Amino acid sequence: LMNYTTPEEAVKLIESGDRVFVHGSAATPKCLLQALTKRAPELRGVELIAISTLGDLEITQRQYSDSFYFNSLFVSANIREAVNEGRGDYIPIFLSEISRLFEKKILTIDVA
Repeated sequence: LMNYTTPEEAVKLIESGDRVFVHGSAATPKCLLQALTKRAPELRGVELIAISTLGDLEITQRQYSDSFYFNSLFVSANIREAVNEGRGDYIPIFLSEISRLFEKKILTIDVA
């Protein structure tokens, strides 16, 4: 039996200072990121790690820069402005080596 919850309930797990892995490409969790964006006033310094996100993401806008920081493993078009303006960063890495960042605890993840 599966338990389901709302996006708003799911993102309540995220706290200020957490590092959050965001799945990307066609599986970019846009509804979860939108729910997280609504929590911006109560969150600070949440680092979002992603490989390649797709779609229009409100969370990347300047007004949320105190709450959310993108640390991207591939700079998708929707976060390029944030990275170029210093509201995000880029970790150059081969796609085949990304899992090692997590396995070797180079990047520890609080929430995924």
